[in-house]
Amino acid sequence: MAKKISRKKLLKEPDEFMTFTGNLLRFTKEHRVKLVWSCGGIVSLILIFLGTQFFSTRAEKKAATLLEQTLSRYETILKENDLSKAYRDLGKDFEQILKRYSKTGAGKIATIIYANMCFKADEVDKAITLYGKALQYFGDTLSLKNIILSGLA
Repeated sequence: MAKKISRKKLLKEPDEFMTFTGNLLRFTKEHRVKLVWSCGGIVSLILIFLGTQFFSTRAEKKAATLLEQTLSRYETILKENDLSKAYRDLGKDFEQILKRYSKTGAGKIATIIYANMCFKADEVDKAITLYGKALQYFGDTLSLKNIILSGLA
């Protein structure tokens, strides 16, 4: 059995909480500048991360909106005219999406859509180039890889 520590002995020893608190306050007083710089560095890293996330999300939303507008115009032009007119009218819009937003998900999907549009408009060389880029983007995703490869075939 464990021996019971007497109350008198407990009262003679310093309180653990008070000792820890005193040591902590002494440490913060001695290393105040280092602690302030460390906290500032951590806060700045968090702000950089959040800023990057914000701008990335914003770019993704812009790309998705632009792609949606371009696709609706594409469908409207297809109803009224032939495929080559749609390619001539919207080719620059798709090029802009691919140039500005190629790193976003909507930009990568736009690569597949534009490649398909080029293929249907008999711009085979451009379609092959775009399908190759799309294959680089989506080579790991089996379902999209099959769609891309069927477009190349």
